[in-house]
This record gives sequence, structure tokens and C-alpha cells, in this order.
Amino acid sequence: MNFKEFVKYVALIVVSSLFTLAVIFWLSITFFSLLIQVVSTGKADQSDKTFIAPHTFIELRLDYPLKEIERDPFSHFDPKTFELRPALSFYQVLQVLDMARTDNRIDGIVVRGDAIQAGWAQTEELRQALTDFSRSGKPVVAYNNILTAKSMYLASAGQKFWAYPMAVTDWKGLAVQMLFFKDLLQKLHIDVQVIRQGKYKSAVEPFTQKKMSPANRLQTRRLVNVIWGEILEKVSSGTGVPADSLELWAQHLTLRRPNDLVRHGLVEAMLYPDQLKKQLADLLGNTTLSDKVHFITETEYYYKNKAKELLSEWSPLSGKTVAVLLAEGQIVPGEGTKDEIGADPLIAQIRKLRKNKKIAAVVLRINSPGGSAMASEQIWRELDLLAQKKPLVVSMGNVAASGGYYIAMAGETIFADRMTITGSIGVFGLVPNFQKLAGSVGINIDTVKTHQHADMGLLRPLDTTEKAYFREIVAFTYHTFLQRVAQNRNLSIRLVDSLGQGRVWTGADALKQGLIDRLGGLNDAINYAKSLAAPDGQPVRIRFYPKVENPFSALLSLKANEIQQTWRYHRLPKPISQAVDLQHKYERLLQNEHLWMIMPYQAEIK
Repeated sequence: MNFKEFVKYVALIVVSSLFTLAVIFWLSITFFSLLIQVVSTGKADQSDKTFIAPHTFIELRLDYPLKEIERDPFSHFDPKTFELRPALSFYQVLQVLDMARTDNRIDGIVVRGDAIQAGWAQTEELRQALTDFSRSGKPVVAYNNILTAKSMYLASAGQKFWAYPMAVTDWKGLAVQMLFFKDLLQKLHIDVQVIRQGKYKSAVEPFTQKKMSPANRLQTRRLVNVIWGEILEKVSSGTGVPADSLELWAQHLTLRRPNDLVRHGLVEAMLYPDQLKKQLADLLGNTTLSDKVHFITETEYYYKNKAKELLSEWSPLSGKTVAVLLAEGQIVPGEGTKDEIGADPLIAQIRKLRKNKKIAAVVLRINSPGGSAMASEQIWRELDLLAQKKPLVVSMGNVAASGGYYIAMAGETIFADRMTITGSIGVFGLVPNFQKLAGSVGINIDTVKTHQHADMGLLRPLDTTEKAYFREIVAFTYHTFLQRVAQNRNLSIRLVDSLGQGRVWTGADALKQGLIDRLGGLNDAINYAKSLAAPDGQPVRIRFYPKVENPFSALLSLKANEIQQTWRYHRLPKPISQAVDLQHKYERLLQNEHLWMIMPYQAEIK
């Protein structure tokens, strides 16, 4: 390292340290201000007018990625504006809807689903939660600027459906688009050698084909048709519009102008924001309240309510506890990143839950497309040991497929939503060959080896013996997968094989095929686990794991290069940052571990 590089390195360390200290100071002031407010209001009466005014409606926006757990306390930090925008986890949003039911300051909910970033299974459970909320007698209404299939599905849970006078409609059905890289790899002189078990195992197709295989197209068509059928049913029942009409309008793009929504009965009225308060006052039966109607987002409402419980959260744990273990992301060996399921930290957490005598039952919440076969097997083993000690209930989120389904096989009872994507029982091996690429750029390869196959790997094609070697490994792993499923589901291996072959299923179809036990969301799984933990009806405390990282320790653990990389990534245009994210998802498939249980998770249903 020369003197100039040394100075640059020292300067970077100094700047990053000052940045860390500044954020710690800012968080400290915020924390202690909140604590003082909590303590000072803790002696007040129970009206809570200091926090939330009467006649308040919750604006359910959901305009941030709705994760099962937010591992990184700074994931929503904008280094350009120095703002930290709080976001809720999926379960915290469910808590908001539950708390608001009995909160006399909350008169109802306004669903603003313009930019909803929840998956389809999450959206299904949110719609059910809104339906449960409306049974309290409080109104649920929808007010949208943009009407998509997802926002209309969610809005159909309400009693009223309004839209902005210049609302944009995107009612056109569902589509899945997949990217295929075969031609690109050929131009780069990269040969990808694939060994797969299961004709529907389509995660390898982007590397080997130019379009979907007939089997993949069949399963994908079934997937979107089942989800679309659920959307039609709920939107039709919520709006009173016949499903046949909704189908026809999507086919011909009939809903083009805002007035078309009113004319066809999908929307009751077109309102400007300043007219919304009057309509809400009319809905409450008191037009004089229009100037007294207030709005609060679900995030603001949650934190204002949870602030009063801050001190009670520090009280000693008493009674029985149901642990909710969150497993979200691609399953990878080792530590993994904050957006992945690293086998090592998850296994360590499972062991702690198994040994913790206060934990009476565990809910495993899975939102994963799968990943490493070895990591999935290691996680399954630890879950199986846990299930031998205490009840283990599985809750499937948006996706619990391939390796995500594999780890679910340790569960006693498996819940999934109707729109959950699951199954994908299959295995594939992936061995890229960079020999031609090296030659094309002037790199020559020479080898000295003790045995014929010692250089088997990335710099030459596999020979016949080596392909047979990989085929046997893949077949063995697939047979192990079949055994895990057959034992857990009490099915024959032959039947499981017919349901497997890498095929994905919706939760609704998975129930019919015996691949899951019950239809239901996260709350249903938690309530069932509570009944197992305390059959006598005693109070049960819910705890989520892994715990969110402390912001102070997260800051102190940052490395200078991580700060620099985060800054650079944040400044990238969105299309480029999305491409970088896609590249990151695929790069693990090209590493030395060649056996994978994963579905074509990059496919988005929209």
C-alpha cells in the first residue's frame, strides 16, 4: 500500500466513524425523547388523546416491501436525505388491524392499495383481516388512485369503494414473465451443464433454453389461473359485479377511463381527497364531523401504540410462550446475508428454542423459494429434533417451495394460504463450463492431476463418467426429498413422486393433493400453536425470532467497505439496481455447491 492509498484508507475510516457516531447520537436523542414521552404519559388517564385524536381513520398504505421480519434496522435509511423511514413487518400490520378493532379512537380503515408491495398470500390474509375488522361494526372503505388486480382484490373487503377522479385502471389479468439467458451465455462462450430430477424443475431453464418448456408452461398457467380465479371470486362478491363481466373487461381492456369504473359498478363514486372526509362523516352518520375526521398511517399508529408498551416489554418473561421462527429468503449455506436464510444462524436459533424450557410451541413461518440442498437438509434435521421436544407448526407465506417445502416437512401441522406457492419437490445440479470463455479472451488452461477426474469442475466440460456421477447424486437427493415428504404427509413415495417432479402448486391445490394440512394464515397457525401450548386456555405470550438487530450494534459492526458499497448501490438508477439484485440471486447457483432445491423464484405474478 503506497502513501496515497494509505491516506485514502484512513480518510474513509475517519469519515465512516464520524458517520456512525452521528447516527448513534441521533438515535440516542430520538430514543430518550420517546422514553420521556412514554413515562410522562404513563401517569395520565387512559384517553390517549395525546397520541391519537378521536374520529381517526387508519390509512392502510402498505407502500413498502412487506417482509416477514426486518433484520436490518437501517434497510430504509436514505443516506442522501439522512432519513430513516420506519416500515412494519407483515405480522405487525396484522397487529394494527387487530388493535384498531377495539380502539375507540379509531372509527374505521381507509385502504390505499395504490402501491401495495405485499405478496399474493400476504394480500389474501390481509383481506381476511380486513373482513374480520369490519365485523366490529367499524367501516372499511377503499380509496385508490391506481386500481390493479391486487388493490381491487384488497379493496373488495370494504363496504365502500371510491377512487380519485383521474384514477388509472390496470385491470388486465395476471402474467408471469421469465428471463432466459441461453443466447447471452452462448455469446459469452459459457456452457452450463445441468442435471435435474423432475420434469417441472424449471429453475435451470433460464440457463439452457430460450423459452419455457411445455411442462413449465403448464404448471405456470395453472398457478396464475388459480390465483386469478380467487381474485375474480372475491372482487365479484365484494362489488356485486358478475365474475363473467370482470373476466370480459380484463380480456378487452374495457376499463379505460375513470368514469368506466362508476358506469360498470366497480366504484361507487369519484372523490377528490378534500371530499373524502365528508363522505367518511356521512358514513359515520354525522355530517358535522367532516372537519374532525383525521388520518393516520398504519406505521404511525403501530409505533404510537407500541410506545406505551415499551416498558412492559422489558418485564421478565412469565408463563408459556409460543415462538414464531421466521425463515425468509433463499436458503444458503453458512451465514448468508440479511435477505437470505443462512443455515448456520438459523440452526443456532433452532437449537436455542429447543433448549429453552419457556418455549412451549414453535411456529415456523416460511417465505422461501428454497436454495441449497445441503443447507435445507441441515435445517430440516434441527427442526426435526425440535419437533421431537415440542409442537412445531408450519405457516407458509407467499412461497414455501422446493427447499422451503423441504424444511416444512419437520412440522406437525402445515398451514398455507390459498394463494401460497408451494411444492416444487425436485432437485437439480448446475455445473458451468468456462473453458470457451477463457479461450475467447486469450486464456489458456493447462492441468497437472493425479487422477482422471481430479480437475472436474468449471474449466472443462464434464465427461460421461462425471455426468453419471452427478446424475446419481441428484437422484439420491431427490429420493431423500421424496422420503421426507412421504413420511410427513403419510403418503406413498410413488404418489409423492407423481406430485413432485419439481411441480409448483397453489395452497388451494396443495390441500387437495395432501401436501399441506389446513388453509390459513400466520394468525391461524399462531392460534393453533397456542392451543397446543396451553390446552387449558391459559394466557400465552408470543415471541418472534430471530430478534431484530440492535441499531447500535448494527452500526458498530459496519465496515468501511460496506458503507461505501451501500452508498454506491443506493445511488444506482432503479433498473440497474434491480439488475444487480437479479445477478446476486443467480451468482450463488454458479458457485462450487452444485446441488439445489429451488424454484424459478425470479418469476413475479403481476
